[in-house]
Amino acid sequence: MSLHVNGWNIIARYLERASMRQGDLAQVLHISKAAVSQIKNGQFLLNPRQLATIADYLKFDDAAISEFYTTLFNARLAGAEPEAVGHRTFRVNLTEGGAGSPAEPEAAPAPVAGFSLLRSFEPAFEPLTKFLRRNSPERSREHFPQEDMCVIRIEPGSNSTELAPGSLLMIEADTYPAAGDLTLFGVADGRILLREYHPEGDRVVFRPVLAGGGRELYWSRAEEPGLIRWIHPVHEIVLKMHR
Repeated sequence: MSLHVNGWNIIARYLERASMRQGDLAQVLHISKAAVSQIKNGQFLLNPRQLATIADYLKFDDAAISEFYTTLFNARLAGAEPEAVGHRTFRVNLTEGGAGSPAEPEAAPAPVAGFSLLRSFEPAFEPLTKFLRRNSPERSREHFPQEDMCVIRIEPGSNSTELAPGSLLMIEADTYPAAGDLTLFGVADGRILLREYHPEGDRVVFRPVLAGGGRELYWSRAEEPGLIRWIHPVHEIVLKMHR
């Protein structure tokens, strides 16, 4: 995936397909041609309204919209540095069924749960995978070769992660996070948060990754469990788009 903070590779492709020029884009966005050049060079970010206007004006189909917003999310999260994305994968899903792929006989479907069920999870009693298999009847349509995979669905009102309701997070339930991992974790006060995990000596810093994602949190290893009730790395995120 070629990353650009404004998805210019996709915009340029559709401009060419429609026999349009950058000047046409300037007119529909009510900006100057010079500003379009700045957009192309990534000197400033298109806002959500402008992105939606472009997608509508250039008549992006569902596949193009998915590619467009997936590129934007990854590029902006990574600070426009493709190598910084590393092991994290983010993609956009436009279907009602969530993350779906053909079933593989040798792979098992992962248990699916919402935040409300996670709030009653007590890691001292049993692993997350076992807890979800016991308490949630729902299973993913996507099959995983790993037995420790769980799928967490963002529910309406669960805004601690800054992700749209319906978005899915694939969690590696039996794995402890490594430096730089995106993690989902439960806090002692009942919140469930999405943060980057950064160990710094005797403490861990949890850094927000999205605009408006809240402040940094600090956890002293000497206070375990203290602030943190449980923590698991996020293997993949599927974003649900509002249409």
